[in-house]
Amino acid sequence: MYKVSVLVTALTALLAVTLSGCADTNGSPSVNASSASGSPASGPPAPAVDPGALMAPVRAFVDAVAAKDADKVVAAFADNGVVIDVSRRIEGREAIRRWAANETITGTLTVLQIAESGTDRQRLLVRFAPGGSGGFQASYAFTVAGGRISLLDMQYA
Repeated sequence: MYKVSVLVTALTALLAVTLSGCADTNGSPSVNASSASGSPASGPPAPAVDPGALMAPVRAFVDAVAAKDADKVVAAFADNGVVIDVSRRIEGREAIRRWAANETITGTLTVLQIAESGTDRQRLLVRFAPGGSGGFQASYAFTVAGGRISLLDMQYA
């Protein structure tokens, strides 16, 4: 746990310096497109990712993080939902609630692009900025079953 925490802190600091100014600071959901390279575009902002293109449970998760509401994050998941947060496995609604309250709703989530979309799966390239930091890019792969998230696999991009 300590090594992961140190790695996250180091990556966050490095990305904050490199990519400063990318986090959404107004607290509203941020569903923005990125430039083709995946790095922040200079000049006028890129057009927004169509929120309607997000699967309903994925959009519920994004909106819940923006609202800073751990209960709404949990509501987006199936009863037996699982989160893989880099190398940690978080299983079940109570564990997901604790994780959301302590780690997820404390930051700003920006959807940069929809990298993959299928009938039961959607993968997003996102920027997550914990606690007001500059943040880092990650791949959030959602698997959906029965109208809820059954698996969220989060990996650094």
